[in-house]
Amino acid sequence: MIFRSAWFMVIFVVVVMIVAILLLGFLIFTVLQQFVARNKKADNESDQHEP
Repeated sequence: MIFRSAWFMVIFVVVVMIVAILLLGFLIFTVLQQFVARNKKADNESDQHEP
């Protein structure tokens, strides 16, 4: 039982770490997308203002 519970804890910790890394990566990806979109919008607006 102790061995099984130890394996369960190891698997649980690994799964939690993977999920946390995926969530962090997703958040960073969305923030970068918004940042790039803002830069593109600013560039488009500046291009439109130019003759």
